[in-house]
Amino acid sequence: MYKREEFYYINPSDLEEKYIPYYEELFKINTDKHQIDTYDWVMALIAEGKVNHIYEYINMFFMFKEQYDIIEHRYLMRDRFGNIIETPVQMCDRVATFISLAEPQDKIRGLEKMSKWYPLFFKKLLIMEISPNTPSWVSAGIPGFGCFACVVVGNDDSLEGLSKWYHDVMYLNKANFGIGHSLHAIRPRESPFGKSKIKTKSAIEWLHPIQNLAVNMSQGSSGRGGDNMVTIPVWHPDVIEFINYKSYIYNKDEKINARKIMKLIMNSNLSPKSKRDLINTIDNSIPLKNFNMSVLINNKFMKAVENNEYWNISFSLPDHNWKIEKTYKASDIFEMICQNAWESGDPGILFYDRINMDNVIKKIKNAIYATNPCGEIPVHPFGVCNLWTINLVKHIDFYHRKLSLNKLRDTINITVRAADNLTTVNQYPKEVPEIEKSAKEERRTGIDYTGVADFLYLCKIKYGSKQGEDEVDTLYKFLRDTARQYSCKLGKMKGNFPLYRKSDYKPEKDLNEYKKCPRCSSEIERFDEFIQCSKCSWAKFNYIRNMHLLTQAPTGTRSRKLGVSFGIEPHYYKWWTSNIMEGKVVYNINRILEWYLKKDAESLEIDFIEYCKKIDTKELSTSILENWIEAHELSSEKHLEIQAIAQKWIDQAVSKTINLPKEATIDDIKKIYMMAWKKGCKGITIYREGSHYMEAIGKNEECPNCKSKNLLKVEGCSQCIECGWSKCSI
Repeated sequence: MYKREEFYYINPSDLEEKYIPYYEELFKINTDKHQIDTYDWVMALIAEGKVNHIYEYINMFFMFKEQYDIIEHRYLMRDRFGNIIETPVQMCDRVATFISLAEPQDKIRGLEKMSKWYPLFFKKLLIMEISPNTPSWVSAGIPGFGCFACVVVGNDDSLEGLSKWYHDVMYLNKANFGIGHSLHAIRPRESPFGKSKIKTKSAIEWLHPIQNLAVNMSQGSSGRGGDNMVTIPVWHPDVIEFINYKSYIYNKDEKINARKIMKLIMNSNLSPKSKRDLINTIDNSIPLKNFNMSVLINNKFMKAVENNEYWNISFSLPDHNWKIEKTYKASDIFEMICQNAWESGDPGILFYDRINMDNVIKKIKNAIYATNPCGEIPVHPFGVCNLWTINLVKHIDFYHRKLSLNKLRDTINITVRAADNLTTVNQYPKEVPEIEKSAKEERRTGIDYTGVADFLYLCKIKYGSKQGEDEVDTLYKFLRDTARQYSCKLGKMKGNFPLYRKSDYKPEKDLNEYKKCPRCSSEIERFDEFIQCSKCSWAKFNYIRNMHLLTQAPTGTRSRKLGVSFGIEPHYYKWWTSNIMEGKVVYNINRILEWYLKKDAESLEIDFIEYCKKIDTKELSTSILENWIEAHELSSEKHLEIQAIAQKWIDQAVSKTINLPKEATIDDIKKIYMMAWKKGCKGITIYREGSHYMEAIGKNEECPNCKSKNLLKVEGCSQCIECGWSKCSI
C-alpha cells in the first residue's frame, strides 16, 4: 500500500547514549542486540491483520514524509549557515529536557541528574500524542528565545502610553510573539490633542507603524511574519471606519473599493498574467493586511439590533472637558459588519459580556478587551498564550473503535504538568517585564484537542450528526474535568496561582454550603478540592494551580506535523492544496481516509489515482465515504452547534471558522452571528468560499484546458494564468 520513500524513519540511535536506556524502557526495543527493519516489521503486522490501522504504529517508529517536511522546515535547529543540526528525536529530547527543568532533578539508573518526568514528557512528544505550539518546538532550550506564541499588549491614551506600545511591539516581534491589540482606550478621530489646535486622526491610524514592524521584522527563530489581532468596541466613535477599513485601498486622500477594482480587472481584456500582477498589487496595498480585525460587541448592542433600536456611541476626555456623541441605528452597524464579513471574512465578532463572564480576576485587572491573533485566548494586557494540543487519533482503541479514556486521562494530566512547567522555565523578553509577571501570577495554559474530525471518522461517527455532537460534548467535558482535577493536585503540591486569593475561584464559604450554581441555578458537581456547575463554567476551588486551562486553537501547523485534521474543524476536502510555508503550495491527501481508499482500490484492482478521479466524478461510490463529511457539506447551524458545545466546557475561547458556500448571503451571516450570541459563543469568524482570491486551503483544482494548477480566483471566477481559460460560479 505504501512505499518506503513515503516515510521518514525515527531512529532511536539519534539520541545521545545517556538517553538510550529510557528509549528502550519506553518502547521495549533493545537497540544493541536486535536491529530490526521497523518499516518491514510494521507492514508485516498490518498484512497479517495484527494491526487494525497504520496509525497505531505511525509516529512511534516512523512518520509520513510530509510530516517530516513540516518539522524540517519549521522546527529543527540549524547552525548559523542554515544547516540542520538535529533530528526529530533530538528535537523531542530538547523540549522534554527543557520543560523537565521545573521539576526536582534526581539521579536515575546511575545516569546524571534528571527529572523522573523527563521520560514521560519525552515519550508523549516523540510518539506525537501531544504537541506544544511552534515557538516551543523551535525555541525550547535555546538562549534568548521564548516558547510562548502570542501576547496581548497594553496601551493607553497618552504620548507615553503610545510610545511604550510601539516599544513593546518592536521587541515582541523580535521575540517570537503574535500580538493582540485593543483600541478601546485610544481617542477617536477629531479629538483634541495636547494644548494645540491640532485634531487627532482616527485611532486606527496608530496601527500603521505596527503593520510596518510586522512586515519588516521576522518572528524570532521561526522566521514567520508578525501576526496581529486588533479589536474595537462597538461603542467607540471610530467603529464605522474600523468596520470598513480593509475594503479600500488608499491613495493620498482618495480611497478606492478594492473589491470593485478587482472585479473590473477580472472582466478586462488584459492578459491573465497582467491581471494576476495587478490583483497582487491591489491585495498588497490593502491596509493592515497583517491584522485580523474584530468588533467587540456587548449584549446591549445585540438587543438593540434585535429590537431595531438606535445605538448611542460616546467617548470623553475628562482632562479636556471634551466629549463626542453619535447615534446610529444598531441594525445599520450590524449590516456593515455582516457585509464586510461576506466580502472578505473581516471583521469578526467578539462577545464582550460572554468573554468577561469567565474573567475570574476582573476585581484586580478589570475587563478584557482583546484576544490573541486567532481569538482563542481572551486576555488582559500582557497575558500570554501557552498552547498545547492533544492528538485524539493517538487515543483510539482501534480494536473497539472507541476512545481509550484511561490513556487520554493520563495524557491530559501529563500535558497540564508540561504546560505549567513551561510557565516556570520559559525565557521572557526582558524589554517587556510585564509579560513574565503576568504569566507567572496567572499561570495560564491553553490545552486543546486536534484531530477531532479524524477521531470521529475512525470511530464511524459522522461529524455534525447528533451522535457526533454528543461525542464532542463528552470529549470536551472530559477534558475540562480531568484538567481541573490535575491542576487542583498541582495547586495542592506546588501552590495555587498567585492571584488566586483575589480571584472569583476562591470560595466565600465552605464548598458543602453551595447548593446550586449561583449563575444558572443548575446542579453542582463535587470533586475532592473543588465544585463546579454541571452546565456552565462557574466553579470554586480550594486548590488550583492555573487560572485558566483550556482553549481550542486552530492548531494549523501542529496538526500538519501530527498528520491529522485541524483542531475541532471538520475535514476540508478529501484531497486539497494548502498555501503554507512562506508561499509554498503543498498538495495533500487525508492520510486516514487514504488508508481505507487504498485498500479498496487494491481489492478492486484499480490504480489509486484513477480510483480517486472516479470518486471525484461520481463514477464510483464506496461505503468508505459513508461517515465522511467535509466543511462545505455542513450547514452553518451545524458548524455553530459544534463550536457552542465545545465552548460550554472551555474556560477560554474556541477558534473555529464557520465555512460558508459561495452562494451564502449577507442575511445568512446575520442569522449566524445572532445565533452565535444566543448560544453563548465568545467570538465567531466566518469564511465564505471564494471571497478571497488567494485561499489558504483549496480543492486540488486544475485547468481543464491545459491541466495547469496556476489558477487566479476572484469573486467566484477562476482564470488560468497559462492559457486564459476561465469560468464563473457566482
